[in-house]
Amino acid sequence: MAAESFSRRRRHRPRRRLLYPLLALATAALTLALLTLATAGPGTEEESRGDVSLRVEPRPADGKVSQAAPSLPTTAPFEPNRAEVYPSAKRLAGRALQRLVTYGPGTRPAEAASAAGGDAVFRDAARTLVRPSVRSTGEVLYAQFGGLTATQASVMVLLRQRTASARGRSAVTRTVDVRLRLRAGKWRLDRIASLGGSPVRKPSKLSPAARRVLANPRIKLPDSARWDIYRGGIDPALLASLDGAARLGSLAVAVLRSGHPVEVFGTDRRSAHTDGYAADIWAVNGLSVIRQRAMGSPAHRLARQLYDAGSAQLGSPWVFAGLGTSFTDAVHQDHLHVQRRPVPGGRAGPGEAAPDVRTGAEVST
Repeated sequence: MAAESFSRRRRHRPRRRLLYPLLALATAALTLALLTLATAGPGTEEESRGDVSLRVEPRPADGKVSQAAPSLPTTAPFEPNRAEVYPSAKRLAGRALQRLVTYGPGTRPAEAASAAGGDAVFRDAARTLVRPSVRSTGEVLYAQFGGLTATQASVMVLLRQRTASARGRSAVTRTVDVRLRLRAGKWRLDRIASLGGSPVRKPSKLSPAARRVLANPRIKLPDSARWDIYRGGIDPALLASLDGAARLGSLAVAVLRSGHPVEVFGTDRRSAHTDGYAADIWAVNGLSVIRQRAMGSPAHRLARQLYDAGSAQLGSPWVFAGLGTSFTDAVHQDHLHVQRRPVPGGRAGPGEAAPDVRTGAEVST
């Protein structure tokens, strides 16, 4: 009996010898996979800072769309703060853009434009923002007024679009100028006036002021503003002013040039933004200007410092006495408009001040 048992054990030993190498190979493969996942982590999402453009992935020649695109974080529908002037206008513009750029693989531009609530309004914008080969989601960082009259509005929406495909993920933040009209007491979508420019690679040579602003972690810029700086043409004195102001706190810029109305809204006066001589700051120390309209707030102190340092023009929720032009109106309740120097050859006049607008009762959506 003992001899038979010994014989069986000897017959099984070769099989065990084969199992050990196989187990070792499986363990090594599992370890490599875990290390790869740990290395990738959440950092695989590429937040574009303008020097790397949003990837262009053409639709496959056979018309088929890969379903291997990874998932993206969902974002809540944009809801403006209650303190806003005409929050219903901002809500309409922000949510329409969110719908436009929130879609799955295989979605065509015309389909996305229709889902956004305006085929004619979004038809051209969809050709740029909607790519059938990717999955996309939209997040509204803020919606700032670019202009306001009794019947029309320009809402500059800071739109972050995240995309994902089998090739990876990327993100870009644009300043999109959405135009609205007031009809029968309700704001209606009218058109997209600007998508905030087009991507451009970071040049090898930049002015010292441009380099400082781009590298300053206390200055948050949308990609539209970065592209403006890359292209040149932004007043160096303005950039130096932003860099100096960041010593008092963090700044969030909504727009430099691209994405802003060409003319002061409701007038025929050319905006200083169009010539690269103005910047709009929508948040200070992480809090929107609209929520900091009390005297002595960080936004108020920053506005005072910018004015005292020498500003050709400063629009804000407050009026300061001094040598420069300081003004307030309904449009400039949600941001600081900073212009360091007059535009060469520019027309003298009220500058960026908007036409008088009633800011009383809110209208419905």
